This record gives sequence, structure tokens and C-alpha cells, in this order.
Amino acid sequence: MKKVLLVVVFLLLVAPMAQAQAPWTAWLYDSENGEIWQVDQTGAVLNNRILPTVMAHDRYSDRLTVSDHGQRMAYSVYSSSMNTTQFLVYDVASDSMIATYTPPALLIGDSPSITGVAFNRLGTAVAYGYLLESIEWQIVVLDITTNSVIFQISSSDPSVASIVGDFPYTVPIPQSYGSAEVHYTVLPYGTEGPLQLQSFRWDLLTNTVTETVIYNQLQADTLPSSGQVTVALFDERLPNIIDTLMFPIQFNTVQVYDPSVFGRFPVLSNADWSFSAPAFIEGGVRLIAPAYVIPEDRWTYPIIQRNGTIDGYAPIALDRPGNISGTSAGFVYLSNPAAATPSGYSSALYYVNSSVAIDSGLLLWTSDRLVSLAWVGPRTTMESAGLAAWTMLAPPLALASGSTISPADAAPGDGEVGSLTIGGGAVINTTDGDRLNMRSGPGVDFSRLARLADGAQVIVLEGP
Repeated sequence: MKKVLLVVVFLLLVAPMAQAQAPWTAWLYDSENGEIWQVDQTGAVLNNRILPTVMAHDRYSDRLTVSDHGQRMAYSVYSSSMNTTQFLVYDVASDSMIATYTPPALLIGDSPSITGVAFNRLGTAVAYGYLLESIEWQIVVLDITTNSVIFQISSSDPSVASIVGDFPYTVPIPQSYGSAEVHYTVLPYGTEGPLQLQSFRWDLLTNTVTETVIYNQLQADTLPSSGQVTVALFDERLPNIIDTLMFPIQFNTVQVYDPSVFGRFPVLSNADWSFSAPAFIEGGVRLIAPAYVIPEDRWTYPIIQRNGTIDGYAPIALDRPGNISGTSAGFVYLSNPAAATPSGYSSALYYVNSSVAIDSGLLLWTSDRLVSLAWVGPRTTMESAGLAAWTMLAPPLALASGSTISPADAAPGDGEVGSLTIGGGAVINTTDGDRLNMRSGPGVDFSRLARLADGAQVIVLEGP
């Protein structure tokens, strides 16, 4: 009897070490014919459909964007004969196209042909970006219920023209859509572009644009509740071998933007590696960061703790680094190995319960087609709470210029001590360990962008 009781107690002590598994499903997408599959965590196919198109538009966009709740999808269709583009929104429950948008002229490119668009959290509006043949780019916010444009911004707008950069052909890529703001990245079209892309925040209420350090790469992963974002970036402050490379392209760090410190900082660095498309796993407890080992010409997949240590390496094979997405207890990945199929490839979906073991995972679904992993969710039910802070290998970058905020920056200028000036510095003062909620607008109904601790140093961007 004592042995049985000891076993029970041991199990009770060990069980909490594994992350609780929240139900999830995955959407997979074939851009050749617009076919989609919804696969659950057991491998069962819940839905298999062909996305609708419009007359004479025979090609689908490379990317499909799925709303946070997994029930709405946004994509573009293109006409080979007329060179026209239609942006469409599809609803899973009604199995119908519920919103459309026609760009005002012929396009050079649009965001669904590159990485995608951005739904708001309710799935009731979506931000779509494109580059016109006139070399002007635009972002529109489409209200899905009324099928109408409710916000629009252009590269020709005075507030934008001064900060769009030196590249004449650029496509705006919406990355996230909060309650009153759209974050987007500007991509030089048809080029590899700089090592660090420009990232901007568009305030929908004031129609103003400010540069940020949040989405400086296209392949970024975001935790919806905390607002933390992870990207792979080159950081000259840490060891690298970029000057020895024939093609000087290297992303030697994995970085995290954390709203609570109002900055982005490296959490892992390796001089010989080039990281790509890191993703939060286990509800944000850890990261997986695909890395190309330059001297050895191979890929590796380290699992990274919040203290910056590597717990192990996932023995997986990814043909596209972006085909990976976290769940509450692990992660899902899609492999596209070469095969004797019409496309020359096949597809295999795996689930790895990495909170229990770091292995190659459980095979859930296969196809003889080349498909991509469009979505795994719902993310809002899979994020863990009360997690430790991420380690910082270098001071956080809080300004788009790449400078760090120092105490001198927060010192009063010509005004009186305690006065605030636009563009000047300020120090947050709180009591009893409280944090100041910084919101996207005046009032508690606006979304929270960050929680600032006592002594945090900030730059005043706007005000009365």
C-alpha cells in the first residue's frame, strides 16, 4: 500500500512539469489550385475545400492568411489574361466569399503574394497592402461586414513620404492589426533588400505613421496576449562572420520585442549561424529557431529557454523555415520532401510535444502535393501566463534609429523640470511596484501596448 501511495505522489509531482495541451487545429494551403485542409491534433481532416475565385482570375496568391479564430481567410486571385488582381475574404462557416476589394489600378505586387495580410483580433476587418504600377504603394483596411474601405494610407501621403526609405519599388506588408493600429514592414520589391527592413506603426485614429523596431523582418512570430514578437536579425554588437562571406547576408541573433520594456533585444547569438523564422512554442515558454550552420552547410533547430540557454535540438527537417508554428505544449511543423509527384514534392504534417520530449514528432497528415502551413490555432487559448522575462544579450533597442535609451536622453531640455516636450525624453514614476499601462489612445477602452515599470525611460511621440 505504501508503494502505491508513493507512486501516486510521484506522479502528482511530475505531471505539472509538462505543459497542458489546449485543443488546436491547423489550416494547410495549396496555392496551385486554392485547396485548403483543416487538420486537428489527432490527424483528422475536419474540412477540405477549394477557395472561391472570381471570373477570369485563374491564379491564387502564394500566401493565405487566417484570422485569429480560424474561421476567415484572406487571399488574392490574379488574372493571367488581364493582369488584374482581386483581394478576397472567405468565411468557413458559411462556405462563401464575404468581402472583396479591387485595387484602383494594375499592380506590380501585393502582400498576399509575399507573406500575407493582417486581420484584427475579431476577424471583422483586414489590412491589405499593394504596389501600383505607378510605383505608389497603398494599405487599405477593409471592413468585412460592410465590405467597404474604412482606412487608407499611401506612400504619397506627406506623413509617409519622408520616411519610406530610398527604394523606389516597395511593397507594404501588414504584420499585425490591433484595435486602432496596423504594424507593417516595407519590402523592396524584386530585391533581397537590406539586412534589416523598415518597420512602421500606423495609428488609425490620428492617421500618423511612426517608425518602430518591432517587425524588421517579414518572418516574425507574435504572442497575441503579451504582444511579444520574435525575429531573426543581424546585430553588429555580437559576434558574426558577415565580412568573410561571399554574399554578406547573415542573421546572427534571435531577438524578442517585449512591450514591457518597450524595446527589442537579442536572446541568442551565434557567430557561425544564420537564423530564420524563429517561433514561440509551448505557449511562449520557449522558442525554436531554425539556423543555418554556415561553416558546415547544414541546418539545425535549437530549442531556446527564456534565459537564453539551448535545451536541445529538434531532429526535424524543414524545407521552408516558416512552416512551423507553436502550440500550448509544443509545436507543429510541415515538411516538404522531394517526391515522385507532379510538383516534385510531397507534404507531411507533424506534431512535437516538446514540453515532454524533443523529438521528430508524431506524423498526423500527408499529401502528394506541395502545400504550406497557413495557420495553427487558436493562438489566444494557447499562450501561457506568468512567464519569466527573456534574457538580454545586449541592451534593448527602443528607437528606429537603432540607438538605446540612456539616462541622458531622458534629462529635461530647455523646458522646466517635469515638463514634457514632443521628441523629448521622460521617466516613468510609479509607486509600490505598479506598472503604467501605455495604450494606443486616450482611455481604458484602447488596446494596451506596453506595461512600463518605475524608472522606465521613454521618448514622447505625441500629446496635447
